[in-house]
Amino acid sequence: MLDAIAILFAAWGTARAGHGNVGMLVIRILLVTVAVIGLSIAALMRGA
Repeated sequence: MLDAIAILFAAWGTARAGHGNVGMLVIRILLVTVAVIGLSIAALMRGA
């Protein structure tokens, strides 16, 4: 579920950033990845 959300956010960020802005695309993907990892850890901590 979180992976699908991350892919959607990455696709949305790519569409917003435009095609020539590779640096912003990489930054957006990194931010999404960190957010997904953080949410996963939070979910595990809550479940534990």
